Amino acid sequence: MPLLIDGYNVLFCMGWVAPHKAAPGVLELGRRRLLGFLAASLPPQQRSKTIVVFDAAEAPSDLPRKFHYEGIQVLFSAQREEADLLIEQLIAQEGTPKALQVITSDRRLREAAQRRGATAMESVAWMEQLAQQRLQKPLLPPPPEKPESVPPEEVQMYLDIFAKGDPEQLRELWRPPQEETAEVKDDVPELPHDPQAQASNPYYPFPPDYFDDLEEL
Repeated sequence: MPLLIDGYNVLFCMGWVAPHKAAPGVLELGRRRLLGFLAASLPPQQRSKTIVVFDAAEAPSDLPRKFHYEGIQVLFSAQREEADLLIEQLIAQEGTPKALQVITSDRRLREAAQRRGATAMESVAWMEQLAQQRLQKPLLPPPPEKPESVPPEEVQMYLDIFAKGDPEQLRELWRPPQEETAEVKDDVPELPHDPQAQASNPYYPFPPDYFDDLEEL
């Protein structure tokens, strides 16, 4: 459903900006707050159908009268022209007015929307509804997709093996994979059998005169 939002009316009704008492720069902060809230709350397909209209008062000089923010179309009325007039023109130009939803608490604009068969909703009520919908969004990501099933030919292979009951095939089926064992290298040098090497080889394990005793045996 297309959305047509009376930007400053929403800001004033929500109390985010005080009407007619806004200090320099406050309106700009209010616009950014509203657009940020809409961008975070509306789904992408709805943002592309949303128009927010602001008065020309304190319109940014470095931005055109029409631009897009996160898919939302933002319009500023012309100099010395109220946003209400622009909103009325947009309502009148809407090709499918019965599908249009106008967000404003301005009675004149609500009546203009109703005359064309559009839906008009109070600013605060709509913002509260949008905030409630945002809170109800699931915080957890969707569950992972179901893993792919075993191919039918592999299932049939297992069924055939169990049906035959061949012990050798069953042993092969359930045999755990053999892990490759790394070759263990012994860094200890080969022990000499020469008794004379006892004193010079720290790894020699035999006691002195060990081989002499063996020869006597």
